[in-house]
Amino acid sequence: MTCALPNQIAIDGPAASGKTTVGMAIATKYGYLFLDTGLMYRAVTLAAIKQGVPAKGRALGPFMKTLDLDVRATSDGTQIRLAGEDVTSRLSHPDVEHNVSRYAAV
Repeated sequence: MTCALPNQIAIDGPAASGKTTVGMAIATKYGYLFLDTGLMYRAVTLAAIKQGVPAKGRALGPFMKTLDLDVRATSDGTQIRLAGEDVTSRLSHPDVEHNVSRYAAV
């Protein structure tokens, strides 16, 4: 018995549980594009740090409403643009790594 593959597969779990590794393996094996949604949290963190918006308090909500964030799943992986600028390579910067969980919690 064979069954059709779904159009989308979502993988959920706690931080550092291997979601990206499993997702990339599935995408490679079955020909899916892989969208690393964790990079969206990193992009928000990067943008907020650049603009001096703290992770706590009420400033993050209004900031998010004006954020120009573009997320694309491509054959080369997930691409993130902020205000038209490709920032994908900067999302693993130590400042982002150190702060992403605080912004993601909001």
